[in-house]
Amino acid sequence: MSIKTKEYRRFFPFKKIRKNQKKAISFILNQLLHHDKKYVIVEAGTGIGKSAIGITVSRYLQYYNNKNQIIHKVPNTKEDEKYYNSSYFLTTQKILQKQYINDFGKKPVVNDIEDIIPYQLKSISSSKNYQCEFHSGISCQQGRKALQYVHKSSDFFKSCKNNCLYKSNKTNFTNEKNDGITNYSYFLAETSNLHEIKPKELLVLDECHNIYNELSNFIEIKISKELLTKIDFSFPKSFYGIDMDDNNNNVIFIKWIRERLLPKLNNFISNTKEQLKTDCKKTIEYDSNSEEDIEIIKIIENNKNYNKTSKISKSIELQNQIEKTIKKIKQFLQLYNNNNWIINCNFNTEITKIEIPDTHNIIKVNKIDNYFSNSNSNSNSNSNSINISKNTKKKYKQIEKFVITSIELKPIDISLYSNKLLFKYGHKSLLLSATILNKDKFCNLIGLKSSDVAYLSLPSPFPPENKPILYCPVGNMGLNTIEFTFPKLAKTIKKILKIHKKDKGIIHCHSYKIMNYLMETIQSTRLLSHDSKNREEILNYHLQNTNPSVLLSPSMKEGVDLKNDQSRFQIICKIPYPYLGDKLVKSRMIKWNWWYSYETIKTIIQSIGRSIRTKKDHAKTYILDVCWKDFYIQNKKTFPINFEKYFC
Repeated sequence: MSIKTKEYRRFFPFKKIRKNQKKAISFILNQLLHHDKKYVIVEAGTGIGKSAIGITVSRYLQYYNNKNQIIHKVPNTKEDEKYYNSSYFLTTQKILQKQYINDFGKKPVVNDIEDIIPYQLKSISSSKNYQCEFHSGISCQQGRKALQYVHKSSDFFKSCKNNCLYKSNKTNFTNEKNDGITNYSYFLAETSNLHEIKPKELLVLDECHNIYNELSNFIEIKISKELLTKIDFSFPKSFYGIDMDDNNNNVIFIKWIRERLLPKLNNFISNTKEQLKTDCKKTIEYDSNSEEDIEIIKIIENNKNYNKTSKISKSIELQNQIEKTIKKIKQFLQLYNNNNWIINCNFNTEITKIEIPDTHNIIKVNKIDNYFSNSNSNSNSNSNSINISKNTKKKYKQIEKFVITSIELKPIDISLYSNKLLFKYGHKSLLLSATILNKDKFCNLIGLKSSDVAYLSLPSPFPPENKPILYCPVGNMGLNTIEFTFPKLAKTIKKILKIHKKDKGIIHCHSYKIMNYLMETIQSTRLLSHDSKNREEILNYHLQNTNPSVLLSPSMKEGVDLKNDQSRFQIICKIPYPYLGDKLVKSRMIKWNWWYSYETIKTIIQSIGRSIRTKKDHAKTYILDVCWKDFYIQNKKTFPINFEKYFC
């Protein structure tokens, strides 16, 4: 018995449903309900409409379970905990999260059907993204910090302790009757630390090709020299002589973290918490009114007008940083397996001063007791005299000192942890992406048994003539030859910019080194570059700009929607190989001999998809790295079917 379109049609959020959407929804529901599959992966090319597919599946499952009075129990729970009959939607970026809310979180667009079931999609992100309703001008994150130090009888404490906007949104997100949408990093942090996230019937994992990296980034930890200095601690000298390529030496680091660092961090927190409260009280004599709440908040945020409280502000910020580090370390110690982790020790040279002894300014003086000693004693003995320097200016010299700047601990294979950290929060899981490429390889990476997974691949519906790929080799962009290729790269890009002088576009640089070179060499007012802090600002400027601006970016390979006139061309400067100098990359290449090319292809497909977003959209893609031809020939079978149709 298979589920027909008419059974779920009323749950589809738009008036029209595409052929491939029908195919995907029918496949998913039949696999989940009639074949009892726990996991379904749908690889849907750009333009199919994956989000609407996920929404429809979620709504139908809720209806089906209610109608048939189906309740699923969460395994391995003491109190027979039940899965909430609703869904969590996870995606990679806040911009995609907002897109879900804009499309489905408001009043849904439906057919003229009177008995449409009410649907609620609620979004949540970190507390810094919400404005405090009691005190204007501060975020909920700032206000929640202040709650630790303001008087408990104040109106602010009474209001925000129980009626915080962030807490209200979080309650709606976790509510058993609502679907919730958030990003992977927030979800993982909440499930790991606070245990406030309750399992739901369905996990919809959008952009699921990123699950591997999202889990890896969440698990890994970094301990910096800068942090240790703040708590009057340092890396032991014994670390400098350790062979980092020998995994047997990892036990030395783990022992130091467990027996020395973690107790030090815990002691720091316990010693400073009460001191901070005392310091706050001494600084402000408050009597529970809102003006003094603001004073406390200004202390915490280190307002420039309150210099006398800057020490308190910095202490609170450091306390928050230490608490996060402690949580990460505790999680790491639970998950650590010597054969599955790499430890990077990052070094740098620091300039330090040492005093230069000046032998010309030293006077030898006999000890005073020599005058009363036996005359037969050796008056020339060194023990009978002392050296005294003349009162002259000391001299110093600068030397380079080799120091450890940080230690990084990263997992090689996250499949061991994916169920505990992610999949257990859904009775069933629907995984959506445009770049799965290979079912078995993907399942291997994220910890799913391939035989337990139903898989459907649907090609992009866009006509090939709308997204031509042009191979224009300028030279080898590899590490050893990139400097020689740079001038020709810039020259070719200038020609492409001239061809598209009236068009917006994007140049995928792969690295900041390439981006900075092109900015300095081409010097066009059309080019928009960014750093890690102003990425969203520059992207929004480009989207709103009426002039033919061109984005120059090493990090807009996915999660960016440049539809229609926002981009009519895109340039791939370099084949985006993972960095071979990274110990983690090398370890994963050893574990899976196919991983390196698989990751590269995934990035290429995502990059090409930024500029063609609808069936009528069109854009040209230029690939300039001479390595492209050989790479494609060697890995042709891993690319999507009919990928060659786009070649010009």
